[in-house]
Amino acid sequence: MNDAMSMSVHRFWKDAFVASLNPGSAKVGKVTRCIDVAGGIGDIALRILDHACERKADRDLTVDDVDINSDMLKEGQKRFRKTTYHASEGPHSTHTRSA
Repeated sequence: MNDAMSMSVHRFWKDAFVASLNPGSAKVGKVTRCIDVAGGIGDIALRILDHACERKADRDLTVDDVDINSDMLKEGQKRFRKTTYHASEGPHSTHTRSA
């Protein structure tokens, strides 16, 4: 739905937003925790994990996805289970919470 409403511009906005946050740490042992409020299906949360892993080799960063809509969080969990973050060991898994 976001693709149709924004003509895919929302994808560029999300990428620019995460780049401006510059999440993650290159320091070994430093754990960064992020909270994605109103995170829905977790697309920004996953971008945060991607950024930290790909640009800073940070495998310790965690993201909590919080949303009032439990159905959106369930869909986000389905998507998260398909990623390498879910399959690998470590604390970087996204957690979902209903507000």
